[in-house]
Amino acid sequence: MSTAGVSLASGELRARCPRSLLDLGSDPSPPAGVDGLIPVVLTWSGSRIQSVQAISEATGLVLPRLVEPHAHLDKAFSWNEYPNPAGTYSGALAANFREHETRSAERVQQRAERALQLAWDHGLRAVRSHIDSAGPGANCSWEVLSDLRVRWRGRIELQLVALVPVEHWSTLEGEQLAAAVARAQGLIGGVLAPPCRGRATRRALRRLLELADQHGCAVDLHIDEADHGPAEGMVQLLKALRRVPVQIPVTCSHASSLSLLPAPRLMRL
Repeated sequence: MSTAGVSLASGELRARCPRSLLDLGSDPSPPAGVDGLIPVVLTWSGSRIQSVQAISEATGLVLPRLVEPHAHLDKAFSWNEYPNPAGTYSGALAANFREHETRSAERVQQRAERALQLAWDHGLRAVRSHIDSAGPGANCSWEVLSDLRVRWRGRIELQLVALVPVEHWSTLEGEQLAAAVARAQGLIGGVLAPPCRGRATRRALRRLLELADQHGCAVDLHIDEADHGPAEGMVQLLKALRRVPVQIPVTCSHASSLSLLPAPRLMRL
């Protein structure tokens, strides 16, 4: 626990807390209000909460710290220089490529440091960031963010994901990247650009899964980020997983096209 950046070795706090986050055992507790909150007294010592007890009343509010599951710290705050005013997927890719060609370690450092400071100020405890991992700005981005991960440890836990087209993992460069990501304790990621169908896509996904499982790296995919062809990528991934069962977790990010599925098909998926 901390106040104004000063660590407190032990103490007590009376505040309201979401009832759904508490396990009070057999302790009788007042019913939660319409806001779902109940008053409690928290006691802690060192870095651990020692006890949580319901009380009759309290002011203030206590919540767990927040988690950002999907960021791009390597290109944060780059909109002003590389905008996508049309708001299209193709426009975003074009802006991304232009930014990547001019990327430097100094720029990545400034962007990521600013983003992490804002995250810390607003109560985040962990951030997962994808990193463009092919092309001229890849190496400097990994170097800077790997250093920041060490420097921010204890305040914000930073997870790093290698972001490349899924086909990249089927190349020699992809195998080398997977080994480097494993050494950096990162995650393997990829982009499935629509249309996401056919044997080539499934082969690429199977190779990605094989490498991830071989190196013990979790997976986080940009999948089904489209306004058409709903869930095509997810279906291909499920088929690949039948052929390559893995022991590592797989996250599907940006799955916006799933919202286009009719309810019965969505439930089956």
